[in-house]
Amino acid sequence: MRYAILLTLLPLPAVAETHVTEVWELFDRPGYDFVIDVPDHLFDIRTKSDQAVVWETNSGDITLDVSSFFGGNDASPSEVLSLRQDSMPNRVVTYEASGDGWAVVSGYEGPSETRIFYERFESGPTGLWAGYVLRWDVARREDVDYITKRLGDSLSVRR
Repeated sequence: MRYAILLTLLPLPAVAETHVTEVWELFDRPGYDFVIDVPDHLFDIRTKSDQAVVWETNSGDITLDVSSFFGGNDASPSEVLSLRQDSMPNRVVTYEASGDGWAVVSGYEGPSETRIFYERFESGPTGLWAGYVLRWDVARREDVDYITKRLGDSLSVRR
């Protein structure tokens, strides 16, 4: 009993809980021709170009590149995936799917399999395709896996 009383009187170290409040930004810029929710709480840096925006962490271990491009009026999702893959030959594709007006490809960037990518594109009017490429180090998988569905669900090309 005496030990129990002594233990309750001993100061215990404070345990700090690291919790990041999720903040999602609706990225909607008329000049880009698409809308997407972005998990702004994950990223530190944003860089814009003519038809793309890139978000990344300070360390570069997670990046999100959203963009639009003209694939042509007759481009099929499989043709768009093929063109994307041809431009990035070091990719190791582990998953690929496409349907009416959309395409997804995922896998590893490079044979070392330490960096994962997930790419999704949707078609819009007059041959416009818009989408994103999410890249992350394998060590950050738990921080990223849950956001891929929301990103994909929120992507919308102006029609």
